[in-house]
This record gives sequence, C-alpha cells and structure tokens, in this order.
Amino acid sequence: MSAKPISNDIKCACGYNLRGLPINGNCPECGSPVLRRVRFKMPPATTPEAMRAREEQRRCLRAAITGSPYRAEAFLLVLDVLQYAVRLEDQPGVHVTGHRFCELFCEYISKKFPTETRAIYYLASLGIDGSEDIGRIIFRMVETGRLNATATD
Repeated sequence: MSAKPISNDIKCACGYNLRGLPINGNCPECGSPVLRRVRFKMPPATTPEAMRAREEQRRCLRAAITGSPYRAEAFLLVLDVLQYAVRLEDQPGVHVTGHRFCELFCEYISKKFPTETRAIYYLASLGIDGSEDIGRIIFRMVETGRLNATATD
C-alpha cells in the first residue's frame, strides 16, 4: 500500500527535508522513520457547529475513560493509530477492520519506539498486554459514542 506523500517542508533530525516522502517511509539520509518527525494537527474549531462537535467528542472520550481499567493515554494512543490509518488510507471516514487495525497498531508502535522492549514496557504501563485490550478500548469508545462500528465489527 502506498502512503500519501508529505506535502510540506519537514526536517528530519539529520536536517534532510522529508517533503515528498511517504509517511510510512524512512529518511534516505539517516534511515530514521518519517513518522517520528510528522505531527498530526487538528484544525481549530471555528464554527459553532464544529466547536459543539469537538466538545461532544471530548465528552464521549471522557465517558469512555471513566470507570475503565485503562489509562487515558491508552485511549489517546488508539485514536492516534486511527488517525494514522486515515492518513495512510487517504480517505476520510475510512473503515478499518480489526485485523488491519492490529497491523497498523504494530506498525505505528514500531515507528514510535526504537526497540521492542521499550514498546512493550510502554504498552504495559498503559495496561495493554495484547490485542484483546485494544479491542476493549475500541469497543468502550463505541459504547460511549466516540467511535462508530459496523454490524460486522
């Protein structure tokens, strides 16, 4: 699968301009993952409707976290991976299957952490020991209205 190329000037830690490279690629100069330098930004809510929608998303996320055995960062990590999936697929409102989400989760984590050991410790600190935990987090967000699911999920 080819990822959408970066369309603006982003400098790698080594100084190389990453413009034009795919988000899931590596810097040709030093080999660092491009994703480490990319920051996802949400545009500011400017209309009253957008501000109400954003506040509703926050409310749903707070509801999902409340009473959950997982830390808030675990929910935010899942949302980051979903955002990563949308950016890679280059389609708004894309549906990600459970299997594809797990693939993207592993890819995202491997780009975020330099070693498997660090990734495992980080995930354990969030209470994530396996794909079942990720599924529980996702369905908790579905139950509270933060995410949507299809009948086959």
